Amino acid sequence: MDIVALLEVLAKGLLDAENKYSGFSLVIYDFRNTMESKEICLVLYFKIRRKRMAELQYNLIDDWEKKEVDLPALEEALEQGSSNRYSGKVFHDIAAKWKKYKKRGISNLYLLKEAEDEGLACAYYAYSITNGVIEEAQLENLRALCAEKLSTGEMRASASFCKASEWWDTNPTYLTKLVEKGEADRLYEYLSAQLFPQGIVLTSLSAKMNAKEELACSAIAWGLKEGGFFKKGAYMSRAIDNRYL
Repeated sequence: MDIVALLEVLAKGLLDAENKYSGFSLVIYDFRNTMESKEICLVLYFKIRRKRMAELQYNLIDDWEKKEVDLPALEEALEQGSSNRYSGKVFHDIAAKWKKYKKRGISNLYLLKEAEDEGLACAYYAYSITNGVIEEAQLENLRALCAEKLSTGEMRASASFCKASEWWDTNPTYLTKLVEKGEADRLYEYLSAQLFPQGIVLTSLSAKMNAKEELACSAIAWGLKEGGFFKKGAYMSRAIDNRYL
């Protein structure tokens, strides 16, 4: 292999490394061929630098296993106060609001991506309002898309005030209208418009880094807000973390 081919392989390998390891940024400043006295002079300038801490990505998928959730038993615990598998005050607290929604349900909650921004852990999730389950192949595609396209800034903007222990809303009908009118500017909006016809809804949550385990949630209680002036058509949801499952 001549020197030209060797350096081309080196450059490609470094670029592949940048794509694979998001904690590093590779900048190729110059990679050019010049002819001097019939000899090829190749100049390769590159720099590897650490990204600022706010841009470092990590994923809870690697830190905890999603718990298997018995959806009928979990629904029973909310409807009746307890079930053979699930019991405790937390289910009474969730049920107090959950039962107010005529259309309501219990679903598995799937993490799509998590990122840190200046000491705040932010996470995007998806859940199904049809049968409570999202197929693994579709999850892999969504996670790959979020890993590539979802910025830390958007995640913080969407999730910064959304605590895992509280009820929050997503209005996919409204977000779809934004996309249709060309007024959408976040991946969250485009994904919501794409996924809602399939019965999939997104939600985003956050926690301080010293309490990031609160984002380890494997189930979610949700209800459709059908009336009222504010948040009509929104899916209100409350994540249930692994400590209670």
